[in-house]
Amino acid sequence: MTEARTVAERKALIEAARRRIGQLEKVSAIARLPLGCAEMDACLHGGLVIGALHEVAARDHCAHPAALGFLLALARNAIGSRANAIVWPLGKQAGAFGAPYGPGLKAFGIDPAQILFVRCKTREDILWAMEEALRIGGIGAVVGARVARMNLTASRRLQLAAENSGIPAILLRTHKDDATSAAATRWRVSPCGAARDRFGFSANPRWRVTLERVRGGRIGEWVVEWDHEALCLRLPALLGGGAFSADRTRNTA
Repeated sequence: MTEARTVAERKALIEAARRRIGQLEKVSAIARLPLGCAEMDACLHGGLVIGALHEVAARDHCAHPAALGFLLALARNAIGSRANAIVWPLGKQAGAFGAPYGPGLKAFGIDPAQILFVRCKTREDILWAMEEALRIGGIGAVVGARVARMNLTASRRLQLAAENSGIPAILLRTHKDDATSAAATRWRVSPCGAARDRFGFSANPRWRVTLERVRGGRIGEWVVEWDHEALCLRLPALLGGGAFSADRTRNTA
């Protein structure tokens, strides 16, 4: 009886190891986009999954512009140096902080001519435009704001469309939006004091970024900045050397 049990236990261990290897092979085969910060990429198994739905949330109402800035940084990483278009469905109202601003987009290396704004009358039209853009393909990314009362089913449809097309969909959600979502990652963003240039002007925007949800990776928290010249995310350097990081990571399923 003991020997038979031992054989069964060995078979179970071997089968569990095979499943784990299969999962790791699947993870490594997924197309990913490195963000340029080693600590962040490590939590993401090498980078942001390209064919997936991602969400960026403001920590509070005043952090909305910071969250939008981080969203633009992710979108710029997604298109890289390519001239691929970004589809951006908008509702009737521009929101409390206004519509996207051309010079501000250029600061993130995004030519306003690359963005196809789609004016939508209803929340349903916004979701339809996002899904259709992902299904048609041939674009760099789909970005936009989560519509009010967006449910789990709607987010699953966007996730599936992004997965099938291999195109990232990046949504901005408000600090009050606590609805369940099928997004592969969710980032929580708040502003930090920016560095100053030699004239005393703000040089590069800085954000405190929390990766509070990631499928199969590790959550964490960092202070990052956007380098306008290199067009990349990085951990800001402190006076006297070193990097300014609030890195706190742990595993998550």
